[in-house]
Amino acid sequence: MKINQFIPIVAATAVALAACSSPAPAPTTAPAKPAATTAPAAPAATTAPAAPAKPTEAPKPTAVANPVKVSGGKLLKTPEEVDAIALSKDKKTEVIFWHRYSGEPEKAFTAIIDSFNKSNEYGIEVKLEKAGGSYQDVYNKINAATVAGSNLPAVSVAYINQAATYRDYEVVINLDPFIKSKKYGLNEADIKDIPQAFLNGDKALQWQGETLGWATQRSMEVLYTNLDWLQKLGYKAPPTNFKDFEEMACKASNKDKGEYGFALTPNASSFAAFVFAFGGNILKPDGSGYDFNSPAALEASNLLRTMFQKGCAVEIPRTENNGDQTRFAAQKVLFTAGSSTGATFYAQAIDKSPNKFKFTYSMFPQKDPANPRTNLYGASWSVFKVAPEQQLGAWLFIRHFITKENTAGWAKSSGYMAVRQSAADQAIADAKANPVFKDYPEVIEGYTSMYKMVQFGQTEAPVAGYDPVRAEIENNIISKAIWKGEGDLKAMLDNSVKKANDILKENAPLKK
Repeated sequence: MKINQFIPIVAATAVALAACSSPAPAPTTAPAKPAATTAPAAPAATTAPAAPAKPTEAPKPTAVANPVKVSGGKLLKTPEEVDAIALSKDKKTEVIFWHRYSGEPEKAFTAIIDSFNKSNEYGIEVKLEKAGGSYQDVYNKINAATVAGSNLPAVSVAYINQAATYRDYEVVINLDPFIKSKKYGLNEADIKDIPQAFLNGDKALQWQGETLGWATQRSMEVLYTNLDWLQKLGYKAPPTNFKDFEEMACKASNKDKGEYGFALTPNASSFAAFVFAFGGNILKPDGSGYDFNSPAALEASNLLRTMFQKGCAVEIPRTENNGDQTRFAAQKVLFTAGSSTGATFYAQAIDKSPNKFKFTYSMFPQKDPANPRTNLYGASWSVFKVAPEQQLGAWLFIRHFITKENTAGWAKSSGYMAVRQSAADQAIADAKANPVFKDYPEVIEGYTSMYKMVQFGQTEAPVAGYDPVRAEIENNIISKAIWKGEGDLKAMLDNSVKKANDILKENAPLKK
C-alpha cells in the first residue's frame, strides 16, 4: 500500500456518513466518510448535519508496522483471550473516547457515560475528549497521531472505510473476539435485536470480514418532497419509480421562475443512493474492485444527466451552504436528496418561511420497487490497540451504550435511528412528541418507515481508500458528467472506476 491516501470522508451519510451527524431530534445524510454536503432569497436554514463533503488533505503516515504508542497494545485473536482478562473495581481502567458530538447529543452522551462510570462493576472510567467538530476532524487527528507516534484513544467514532485504513496500520482491532466472548460478549437475543444491515456495515472486506466497529447510530439517504406542491401538480404521493420521478420533477420546473423539480449536491452518497436504486453497486460485493460503471450505474447517471439537460434539475454547489434546505424551504425545488437526520433542519427552515407547507421524506424511487435498495450509513465506534484491559473496557462501554434504553434515548437526542429493533417503538414515540414536528406529521411517517427500510440497506464501500474515490465521484461524475453534461458518460464512468481501482490497489492491506 502506498501511504498517500489518508484523506478524510464524511458520511454518512453519513454519514455522512456523511453524512449525517449533527444534533437533531429523532426523525431526522455523509460517508461523513468516512465521512462523505449538504439561493434564492429564503429563510436561513439552521446549521445542518455534516453531510458528505469534498474530502480535505490529511497527514500522510509513513509505512511502518505500528507507528503509534499503544501502551501495552496487543491484538486479541480469540474469545478465550478476552475471557481471560480480569477487571476489578479495585483497579481503575481508564478508557479515553475521542468524539465530535455537541449540543443535546453531547449532553445525552455525557449523561450515559456518567451513569456507566458510577454503576459498572469493572472499575472502568470513560473519559471524553473532543477531537473536533466533525468526523473529518476526528479522522485528521487520528491520522496526525499515527504520523507523530502519539497516544491514540481507546475508542473513537469512525466510518468503516476510515476504520479499514486504521486497521491497515494495526492500530484498530477486530471486535469479533469481544462480541463472541462467553464472559463479556453479546448473547443470541442481542444479536437478533440488531438489524443485519447494521451488522454488515462494519465488516471489513479487506480483512476477511473482521468487525472493525460497532453501530451506535445510523441514518439513510432519503428523498425530501414538498407535498403541497406535489398535490398542486396532480400527484398524491412521492414517486416510487423513476418514470414518475422524472415526470414530476419536469412538471414542477420553470427555469424563468428559478424553480426546479430536483436539486442535487456534489455528494457521493446521493450518487450511491441512485446507483443502488437502479440495482447497482459502488463496490463489487467481494471488494475486488469498484463497480459504479455497471449498466445500472450508467442508467442512473444517464437519468440524472438527462434531467439536468432538460432543465428539470439544478445543481447546489458546495459554496452554497445548506442550499438544498434553503431552496426547498423557499419552494424553489420540489425534491432534494439528503440524510434522514436533516429533517429537523428542514422543518426549522420551513417554519421561518413566509408560506409553510407539508413535507416528508421517503426511500428513493426504485427501478424495481419489488426489490428496493437504499443507502444506509453512519459512523460507528472503533476500538484501538491499547492495553487489553482498556480494549475490554471500551467494548463493555459500547455494550452498555447499545442497550434498548440507551439506544432509544440516543435516537431522541441525536436524530439517528435506534440501532435495536426493540427500541424502535420508543424512538418513534419520542419523534411524535417532538415539538419540531408538530405541524409535520408526514415526517413522522417517513421516520417510521425507515425502520422497515433498514432491511434493504446497502453500504457504499467498506474499504480503505474510499475517501479519494468519493472525491473522484463528486468532482468528475457529479460536477462534470452529470451537472455539466461533459464527455461520453460511459467513458467518464470507466475512467473514474479505473482511478478508483488504482486507489483500491494502493490501499490493499500492507504485506507483513
